Amino acid sequence: MLPGLLAYISVNENGSTIFDWLIRITTVTILITWDIILIAYMGFYQGLAYHGINQDSFAYKAPCQPYTSYFGIFFFTIIIVSNGFQVFLSESWNVKKFVTAYIGLPIFLVFSFSWKVFKCPVFVRVQDMDFTTGRRQLTMSKLHNYSIKFITNF
Repeated sequence: MLPGLLAYISVNENGSTIFDWLIRITTVTILITWDIILIAYMGFYQGLAYHGINQDSFAYKAPCQPYTSYFGIFFFTIIIVSNGFQVFLSESWNVKKFVTAYIGLPIFLVFSFSWKVFKCPVFVRVQDMDFTTGRRQLTMSKLHNYSIKFITNF
């Protein structure tokens, strides 16, 4: 809720500058989020391959995987890194544009390392990934929910 209150700063005469900052920070944050989602998916994909699980057994199989994920990781990273390239090309160094273009990276790193230090999560190695625990119960609960919906709608 607190970042939403920053929108009220736009009442000031420098409102367009502040709006530009918010847009740039939000955009970089969204790109970092999608980059991390794709990296996490690649870990999942490698775990499936290591354990010999075929994705055809899933309800949905994304087309052209893992190549589309590699493509996405590569281009999202390029966009994140080159987000503020105009600052480096111009003759006059603009600190405000540099900060707004790249502030998302240190914020992400601070939060990530803080989470790692305080919560001490461990990365699950590919050989330790568990794809079977709870799968039967999940399938049975889905079948149960479908049968309840069928009976109530009938």
